[in-house]
Amino acid sequence: MTKATNRRPPVPGGPANPGYGGDHGNGGAGGAKNLRWRFGCHLRRLDLATYNARTLRTDEKIVELEEEIDKLRWHIIGLSEVRREGEDTVILESGNLLYHREGDHLSQGGVGFIVHKSLVNNVVKIGSVSTRVAYLILRITKRYSLKVIQVYAPTSAHPDQEVEEMYEDISRAMHSSKTQYTVLMGDFNAKLGTRENGQLKVGKFGIGQRNPRGQQLADFMEKEGLFMMNSFFQKRPHRKWTWSSPDGSTKNEIDFIMTTRRQLFSDVSVIARVKTGSDHRMVRGTLNLNVKLERSRLMKSTLRPPRALIQSPETFQLELQNRFQCLEDCNEVDDLNDKLVETVHAVGAKFCKTRRRRTQKLSDHTLNLMAVRREMKLHSSTDLTAYRHLNRQISKCMRRDLRNFNTARIEEAIERNQGSKVFARDLSARKSQLSKLKTECGSIVSGTPEILSEIERFYGQLYTSSLEPHASVSNDPRASLIRHYSEDIPDVSLSEIRMALQHLKNGKAPGEDGITAELLKAGGRPVLEVLQRLFNSVLHGGITPEAWSRSAVVLFFKKGDNALLKNYRPISLLSRVYVLFSRVITNRLAHRLDDFQPPEQAGFRKGFSTIDHIHTLRQVVQKSEEYNLPLCLAYVDYEKAFDSVEIWAVLQSLQRCQVDCRYIEVLKCLYSRATMAI
Repeated sequence: MTKATNRRPPVPGGPANPGYGGDHGNGGAGGAKNLRWRFGCHLRRLDLATYNARTLRTDEKIVELEEEIDKLRWHIIGLSEVRREGEDTVILESGNLLYHREGDHLSQGGVGFIVHKSLVNNVVKIGSVSTRVAYLILRITKRYSLKVIQVYAPTSAHPDQEVEEMYEDISRAMHSSKTQYTVLMGDFNAKLGTRENGQLKVGKFGIGQRNPRGQQLADFMEKEGLFMMNSFFQKRPHRKWTWSSPDGSTKNEIDFIMTTRRQLFSDVSVIARVKTGSDHRMVRGTLNLNVKLERSRLMKSTLRPPRALIQSPETFQLELQNRFQCLEDCNEVDDLNDKLVETVHAVGAKFCKTRRRRTQKLSDHTLNLMAVRREMKLHSSTDLTAYRHLNRQISKCMRRDLRNFNTARIEEAIERNQGSKVFARDLSARKSQLSKLKTECGSIVSGTPEILSEIERFYGQLYTSSLEPHASVSNDPRASLIRHYSEDIPDVSLSEIRMALQHLKNGKAPGEDGITAELLKAGGRPVLEVLQRLFNSVLHGGITPEAWSRSAVVLFFKKGDNALLKNYRPISLLSRVYVLFSRVITNRLAHRLDDFQPPEQAGFRKGFSTIDHIHTLRQVVQKSEEYNLPLCLAYVDYEKAFDSVEIWAVLQSLQRCQVDCRYIEVLKCLYSRATMAI
């Protein structure tokens, strides 16, 4: 009778004892068992895949690929032959991240990645070494990181020198940034074949015969200590090949996944169900790594009430009225503002949809054709002919569906009386992601910490005051600064707040609290009464809530070099409650400020226009030409004009306009505590 032991079953396709590290595992670390001890938690599968898509040049092909992998288990997919122009990192409409680098020639070659939306914030660095080698660094935990390298090797028509240069690029990518784990994958256009005598980096489940390019790959693996993971897992023959010739007579394994730590993978297999018209099949590897997801949002979810709530908001307002009774004990402006936002957000979550469903761009007919193609078996030349015919039919249907979808979006925007910029933005299938920046000394940084550090340095210098108030006030010929005070400053009334609230536009992005103008409008009188109490406390106390000073900044690229931070426009997303308060104060001070403006100032003034100035300027030009007189015109273009305005100068200008000092104290408190988060 033998003694019972608590042993784990062996890993499929792996060694009999998966806990054994040895010289051929992950550096004697004890394999998956050691990983579980190291991360202090149960392991969760991380799925990496490599796929030669043959082309992702058009938006239709990207939509097609995302539809194919929608029901697939994946986290990162390395792409070969993307055939897109330039190098860019974009966030797709689905939330997934797409990186691509163009090939050596236009609409040929190229590599890239598509990262699942759940891991986008874990990407520390993404870039490329050459047109054939791209890399991605993923943060696993605070201490551990994973480097994924995607390769597209030259075909047999290219000379061996290009292959040697590619392997040199791979070596640079592997050793450029040190990480705990490294995975190399892609289309190597080489037949490695079965294991030869004395080779420990290749498993016993390879297929086919090795060719000269395969021997180059084997030599590179021995040099860099890489394990060919395709060959360590036993699969049926029809689940091993990754490329098929046009006539279907030849099938080879040329797409591989390799790693420096053999026990890192629990499975590597070919996925036959992904069909986008390529002659390659996807290879997917499963890693025993538990990835700690980075926090995806710094702001609360945006709440926009449906039209039914706006038309009959009695229930919503009644529940708000009951919840607002807890605000009677709040005396501090911070507590009052936080409780107001928390209550409106909590009650609004019951009536509003916080997330939109993914818009379906493809018709049912196209989806059915894709499902038929997915189930096709390619065993004969007849099957391949039908497969190519179906690919052309699907491409035609997808172009038609996307054209109809875009037309419907344009018509909807026109019916809402919105401009061309709005529906041009809506039709965009992606938005650019800031992936590299040029520093002050001219070097390029591409890692997330380095980019954030450069942004902090740039805006820290931009917003830091360069002049002291006394430097320009001593000899100022204008009116002296007088602290104006009046006892009859009125309290903020409900009618003022209601009028200001009507002027707030719908559909605007909120601040970090997620409260929109639509939600405040739907709150009715209960919200107005709490806002009145808050605004009067701020106005008479001279202290603003801390939440009003925090802004979430989004950088929008304008034009020029996208690696220069000065070519981006920062848009601050502020609390809608603060925006409403500023609107109330602006309505009160508008007439007084307008009375102190010179008659020459026509821009940014109600009831004025610059047409008269332009007409006068044109007359001067015409008279100068008529009498042959010399004329000089000077135009001043201030770089970052609104961002470089000195706050103390604005406050002094308000004093000269005889604005009550209590308004100035509120603005001074607001700007002295201002912070921004990119």
